[in-house]
Amino acid sequence: MMSLSSDPITIPEAVKQLLGIVQRLHAAFPHKAFTLDGRLVGDLGEVL
Repeated sequence: MMSLSSDPITIPEAVKQLLGIVQRLHAAFPHKAFTLDGRLVGDLGEVL
């Protein structure tokens, strides 16, 4: 299981982890999409 820490993380690594979590959730609950929404995408754009 992934650990949560206060260590810095890069945007590419964070997105990779998010996509992995979405895949795991979708595998467990295939009737749900678990899409990353526009708010998250916008926030990522702002920090880049």
